[in-house]
Amino acid sequence: MRLSVLLVVGIAGCAGVPPVAPLDSSEEHATLTMVSNNPGVDLPASLASLDGIDLKGFHSTISVKPGKRTVGYVCQAVLDGPPPPTITAEFEPRKAYLLRCSGAKAALEQQ
Repeated sequence: MRLSVLLVVGIAGCAGVPPVAPLDSSEEHATLTMVSNNPGVDLPASLASLDGIDLKGFHSTISVKPGKRTVGYVCQAVLDGPPPPTITAEFEPRKAYLLRCSGAKAALEQQ
């Protein structure tokens, strides 16, 4: 009886924990760097989300867990509009990738 009470309390306590993006700092991570080719744009391009989880602040480089990932990105500042566009790709361990902005869209390339 005591075990079941503790289990319910433990599960209920986890319900309010926000999801964590699959960032990775191990040796097996893949590196993704945002590069903007938009002349005259003052605000930097930024990686906005990873697998649907918002990344707070401006991020030009992140380390991600290998595998199929969906990355949200911002090439041009939009103060109040639709959610940022996304790109889905397979990230390999120990590889570096560039997400290069051109206008409002971006293309992914492996280095």
